[in-house]
Amino acid sequence: MPNQPHLMDIDPEEGLSEEELAEIKLFRQHLATYLKKPEFKNLEGFPLGEDIDILRFSFPPEFTPCPNPFVKDFLEGMPKNPSDEVIVEPFAHDITEGRHNWIYKAHTYHTKVPPKAIKAYIEHYTEPGEIVLDGFCGSGMTGVASMMAEPSRNALLCDLSPAAAFISSIYQTKVSVSRFESEAQRIIDQIENEFGWMYSSGNPSHQGKINYFVWSDVFLCNSCGEELVFWDLAFDKDNKKFSSDFKCPKCGAVNSKSSADRAQEIIYDTLLNQPWTRYKQIPVLAAVDIGSRRYNKRPINEFDLKVLEKVRGQGFPDGSKKLAIKMLFRDGQWGDQWKNCLHLRPITHTHQFFTSRQTHYIGRFIELLDLEIPEHRALLFAGSSVLQKCSRLMVYNADGIGRVQKGTLYISSVNMEMKFTHMLSIAVKDMLRAAKEGLWTSLPSRAKEEGTRRFVWSGSSTELPIPGSSIDYIFVDPPFGANIPYSEVNFLWETLFGVFTNTNVDAVESNIQNKKLNEYQDLVEKCFLEFYRVLKSGKWMTVEFHNSKNTVWNAIQEALLRAGFVIADVRTLDKKQKSFKQATTYGAVKQDLIISAYKPRREVEKLFSLAIGGEERVWDFIRDHLLHLPVIVTNKGILETIPERQAYLLYDRMVAFHIQRGIMIPLSASDFYSGLDQRFSKRDGMYFLPDQVSEYDRTRLKVDNISQLSFFIISSFPSYLTR
Repeated sequence: MPNQPHLMDIDPEEGLSEEELAEIKLFRQHLATYLKKPEFKNLEGFPLGEDIDILRFSFPPEFTPCPNPFVKDFLEGMPKNPSDEVIVEPFAHDITEGRHNWIYKAHTYHTKVPPKAIKAYIEHYTEPGEIVLDGFCGSGMTGVASMMAEPSRNALLCDLSPAAAFISSIYQTKVSVSRFESEAQRIIDQIENEFGWMYSSGNPSHQGKINYFVWSDVFLCNSCGEELVFWDLAFDKDNKKFSSDFKCPKCGAVNSKSSADRAQEIIYDTLLNQPWTRYKQIPVLAAVDIGSRRYNKRPINEFDLKVLEKVRGQGFPDGSKKLAIKMLFRDGQWGDQWKNCLHLRPITHTHQFFTSRQTHYIGRFIELLDLEIPEHRALLFAGSSVLQKCSRLMVYNADGIGRVQKGTLYISSVNMEMKFTHMLSIAVKDMLRAAKEGLWTSLPSRAKEEGTRRFVWSGSSTELPIPGSSIDYIFVDPPFGANIPYSEVNFLWETLFGVFTNTNVDAVESNIQNKKLNEYQDLVEKCFLEFYRVLKSGKWMTVEFHNSKNTVWNAIQEALLRAGFVIADVRTLDKKQKSFKQATTYGAVKQDLIISAYKPRREVEKLFSLAIGGEERVWDFIRDHLLHLPVIVTNKGILETIPERQAYLLYDRMVAFHIQRGIMIPLSASDFYSGLDQRFSKRDGMYFLPDQVSEYDRTRLKVDNISQLSFFIISSFPSYLTR
């Protein structure tokens, strides 16, 4: 592999010991016993897949692609922490943290929160050795942050998607970097030796290797029926853009993608053993490497077409059969992404996202992996990272740069066929750079020395395998309503493993799944109820959220309050680099919001345990709530107003607290506001306890200005309180 990063700072012998590998093998046998129990498989969110694939995919006790039965034993062995019930103020700082580090970029998962940002929250809310939970873990950045913390913390990571859980687990695993590099090179070389001829250049005077082809749709003229190659007629090479209209060279009629029909062709799908009628695409460009020089060749010559025909006549490797999975989501239907993006593409099975060459390469890659070897699991991680880029989802843009639109299944009229080994080599180099930052090496090694662990599993957060009141802190990034249909866009990855998302408890807005906003909110609320159950009293949950729809934002707030949490603060998280939708959608939220919410302390709950309220209970709650609110928030030397300390939000929190517990509200708004003035100190429209107001006054004397926050979340109580 040319131009590999220098590994001078990496211990080449890092990795799991023989004893650790033997323990994993023993726990895999224990997991096989659990899989025979019907009650285990009846747990909510249990993934879809055969036992043999679940076991092959697992790496217990710290990773299972199903609910993890070993977490409970770990938690019951944890010592009691004297910091329980100690009141901690919310982390009241806006965070700006970029995505430009190799650990963050090691995988192309749809959405991620920079781990250094999460690290700041973990260090604020927890003590060394305490336990952090992320019930929507995605690619596992909370687990990475728990290792980055000084010192490290324990972490429990759960996601409904087996693909997400696997990706997350690899971020937490010790891997021998030298063995990973050598095994990656060996497997890439073996695939190239067997199939490299499929990407050979046909010019006898300067043989080279083709790294990618560009394919173009073919349309039928809406006037004369002539075949029209979209690339030839719509690509404006001078201005580097694709025109919306294109002329038929035969009859002169003006066509467009919406007015012209696509040409069709019938091929024999040898993986399905049946004909496949598909929309016609032809190769129009090839990128050829000769030594260190690259050039584009066009038109595609007869040699290339003969190679393509030869490829189609080859029998596929057995591993390719894993890709021939029918993509059905509900009642025999495709998901919403088929309706939105693939209605013009008659795709029914996963392998149809790939060209024949790519299917050969990926199938052989799957065959060569032994998932009992940590370094092979890391290589599967790398392969999954580039899988979408090595599919027809790779859009060829007019600027010559290929991109995949994250969070969707969109096949462009001009797309790129990337050679899998070429992209895999790039991913391996990126992961070696991430190893220099601590991935697989210093981070897990230090965490082990400090006695902390990370457990990852696939399952629903509506039913967690965790005893009540055992978690010290929760950081979650919930699903974004209809923004990203995770179960659909993760399907390609999950075909590599043979274990798939159970969509019954998929928290999403989806027409195909018959889930509207109410169903989405109900599922999120069930998860928050579980988070409330497992979180220790007086402890905090941070909810990182991005959505431009006010209805979805309100649904998250209502779910939090219904579950019993009390919101104490809201901040922003600026990831610096915008997502595709943030950059291109008018009105899209440009920063993510961070909600800080806490589970009331036991002594406060005890006062309300008999469902007996009264005026004094109101003030007991307000005193405790004021203890949980930030006292001083400054931004660039300016003192900020804290909305949660203002009368209207204090009243909202009090009302929500009573209604959630089924207790009558004893005070009207006017009586409540009057009582606030009588019992608490008021400064700049905010209310404080005696010790707090002294601290605020001292700070107030040192600053010139006080500003209102640029946003606030609630202008009245949640809608469910007034329905």
